[in-house]
Amino acid sequence: MSKIELNTQEIEWETDLGGFEIGLNEDYNKRILKLETAGKLARSLLLRSAIPKVRLMYFKDASYNLGNTKISREEIFKKNGTSGDNILIHPHFLNYLKYFIYGSALSDGIINELSDLKASTEWDDDFVEQAFVILKRNFTGTRTERADYAQEVFKAFIDLQVSLADAKRLRDKIMKLTCR
Repeated sequence: MSKIELNTQEIEWETDLGGFEIGLNEDYNKRILKLETAGKLARSLLLRSAIPKVRLMYFKDASYNLGNTKISREEIFKKNGTSGDNILIHPHFLNYLKYFIYGSALSDGIINELSDLKASTEWDDDFVEQAFVILKRNFTGTRTERADYAQEVFKAFIDLQVSLADAKRLRDKIMKLTCR
C-alpha cells in the first residue's frame, strides 16, 4: 500500500501544503492558510473514506500507539484541549495527514522488497525474521534516527496487513539495533 488516490481538488490542496511542513519563519497568515488547507484536505479524505482503515487505526486506536501513553494519538490531542475539526487544523496533525496519504516514509525500494517478501513467505514468523534482516541491512542511522525508523517500519508493516503483534515485535527488534 502506498499513496492513496486523490481527486482533483485534493491534489490542489496537497500542492498548496508544500511538503506538509510549517516553518516558524513563514508569515503567520500563510501558516494559518496552510493549516486551514490541511483541514479541508483531511475532511475531504474522511468524507469519502479514502484513508485506508489501518492508517486511521494508527491514529484512533490506543493499541497502535506504542508509546507510554496508553491512549490513542487522537486522544492525546483531546487530552491537550484540541477536539473535533480543530484536530485537523492543528500543526501536529500534519504528520498524520502525510501518513494517511503517503503511508510509511520508508523508501519505495524497502517497501517493495518487504511486499515481495510478504507475498512469497508462507509463515508470519519467517516473514518477520527475514524482514528484520532486510531492515537491519538498510539502517545506518543514529540512536535518535533509530526510533523514527522503527516507527516507519511499524507503519509499513501494518500497511502490509501484518498482525499488530508481529508489527510490534519487529518494531521492538529495530529499537534494539546497535547504532553508530
